[in-house]
Amino acid sequence: MSSFPTLSPWPLLSPSAANEASDVRDDVRSENLSFTEIAKRVGERWQTLSPEKREPFEAKARAAKEEYLAELARYKKTDQYREHAQYLADFKAKQSSET
Repeated sequence: MSSFPTLSPWPLLSPSAANEASDVRDDVRSENLSFTEIAKRVGERWQTLSPEKREPFEAKARAAKEEYLAELARYKKTDQYREHAQYLADFKAKQSSET
């Protein structure tokens, strides 16, 4: 299978919130909380942070996003990407012809 850039959770969760989530997970790791409970705490904590306290997380997220997009652009120029894109196109064509 071809290699490709590691996908970040940022499309699902803002990158700055994801960075904050990592810090909160570290804080509550010893409490044996479920994923849902941790997610609630992360959300609550993020909502109460002041813009000044959010800024370091947001700056880190912007830098990570820029790095990700640059890596993705480099990947899209590779033979591996072209092979994968062709594989997907063939797969989709096969699926649509079977229906």
